Amino acid sequence: MRMLFAFVLIFICLILFWIVSGIEKRRKLEEEDRARREERLRQSPCFRFLEDTENAQPSSHNQQSVTNVHPEDMAALIKKLIYEDASTEQERKGSCKEFTRRQKMAVLIVLIGSQARADLFKHLRKDEIDKILAEVEKVAPPDSVQIKAILHEFHDLMTIFLENK
Repeated sequence: MRMLFAFVLIFICLILFWIVSGIEKRRKLEEEDRARREERLRQSPCFRFLEDTENAQPSSHNQQSVTNVHPEDMAALIKKLIYEDASTEQERKGSCKEFTRRQKMAVLIVLIGSQARADLFKHLRKDEIDKILAEVEKVAPPDSVQIKAILHEFHDLMTIFLENK
């Protein structure tokens, strides 16, 4: 009886070890994936421009209200913009007509900072993140007036989105 008890105890310990090591491995892979995404983002001209200038940390009211939005809500709006109809997308909408909505989304992703971006990416699928990163890599660096217009537009979009939720 003691042998059977010892065998069952060892078996349970092995199963627990297997589960814990799987969780740790998954956490490590997710962290490596996040680091790769951040590195890919840092290589984009838009990110380097914003990182090298004072534009990287605009202290406007609109940026505060955009970054204080719950990541799930921001992810839902971003998904809507990712899958926006291509014919509609080509129209330059909003106050900053130099950029499409997807390009504005890319600038916003850069502006919100690494922690908010990591929280946001937790609510998006890998293919959605890849689409965002592809857009970030293509977008031209905005000037400070464009940044303010983009933040203002996303603040307005988020307000409308949350009211209709």
